Amino acid sequence: MRGILRQLWRYRLWLLAGVLALFIVDAAQLVSPLIVRAAVDDLVLGLEANLPRYALYLVGIAGAVLVFRFLWRLFLFGAGRRIERDLRARLYGHLLTLSPSFYALHPTGDLMAHATNDLEAVRRACGMGVLLGADTVIMTSFALLAMVSISPRLTLQAFVPLPLITLVVLGFGRLIHRRFERVQESFAHLTERVREAVSGIRILRAFAREEGMGRAFEGDNRKFVQLNMALVRVWGVFRPLIGLLAGL
Repeated sequence: MRGILRQLWRYRLWLLAGVLALFIVDAAQLVSPLIVRAAVDDLVLGLEANLPRYALYLVGIAGAVLVFRFLWRLFLFGAGRRIERDLRARLYGHLLTLSPSFYALHPTGDLMAHATNDLEAVRRACGMGVLLGADTVIMTSFALLAMVSISPRLTLQAFVPLPLITLVVLGFGRLIHRRFERVQESFAHLTERVREAVSGIRILRAFAREEGMGRAFEGDNRKFVQLNMALVRVWGVFRPLIGLLAGL
């Protein structure tokens, strides 16, 4: 974890620029309904002459959202990909320094999984994870200020389900973490199976073990799919449940 935090700090300017662009996008999206409300009010009052001005405002906001949304994707996702590149280079350099006894004890497929699937998960955490965290803080702050300005009483009532949502998030978070680890372990085993088959293809053919290896590989793939489906089912329950509790 410390290594990831050091990488995030290394690309702090990229992340800061991405969060700033995200802030502008969120603010613009919250301003748009206010402009529409003002346009409707003027329309009710018979001030149709102001409508073209409001239309220009909305077009300008849409253009700003388009530009800054591209920028936050460039900076946040770009930082995640650069962190992935740096960590993969460090991992490869470290593997070159290890002794043959290390590779005798650790399956090559497991090491390949670390260099591919695990680093991809790190990239998503550093890119999409930072995005979701920053977006949640920004949008929640804006929404809370708007809600309090409209009705403090209704704002308190809206936060009644929050403790229950917190418990659900904590419970599902642990469950998702365990199932995700099983998926990663299964992927490592599957990768090692492929490596064994490719490196020992002559032996398999010499002893006519192709069908047996094929059945074993099919079983590993089936298990990998089952574990992924188990993870997806948890996600499939978690997200609608959070939406349901938030709508209470």
